[in-house]
Amino acid sequence: VVAGALEVLDVQRPEAPVLQKRRPLPGAYGVTLWPPYALIASGTDGVQVVSMDGHGDVHQSAVTRYAARLAVTDRHVLVADARGGLQILDLAHPTQPQLLARLDGLGSIVDVVVDGAFAYLANNRQGSGLVVVDIRAPAAPHVVARYHHESTIEVVAWEGLALLGDAAG
Repeated sequence: VVAGALEVLDVQRPEAPVLQKRRPLPGAYGVTLWPPYALIASGTDGVQVVSMDGHGDVHQSAVTRYAARLAVTDRHVLVADARGGLQILDLAHPTQPQLLARLDGLGSIVDVVVDGAFAYLANNRQGSGLVVVDIRAPAAPHVVARYHHESTIEVVAWEGLALLGDAAG
């Protein structure tokens, strides 16, 4: 996602990327792939689903308040909602994602990653840090832990570790 657009590049020759398609998507913040779809976190426009089948059709789901980042599982997309929490959308019908669950009141969630049965959320609210959510039952997610830290803006999970990036400097 660059300058409010999704750009698709052919990188079969890594030394010479070629622009294949550019799709304007105002408000786009992040992209994740769920073949054959690209899922776009688009701020107040929620989650946009772009078909990568050659047509590039855009479908929008406005069930979120402010989509900052996304993570996908086999059939769900987890949405970091910067205005309050985590949303889990069901992708049974990919062009029409449906709200499956919502966890509100978590703070300003600006990033989400999934590692196994848990979602790790970066909470940008001062002194909040990391929120760990059990997603084994996607329709009934629940917080299992919090780690208080300065304003966390990024989280990465790998082999039992959570790496946090913060804005405190």
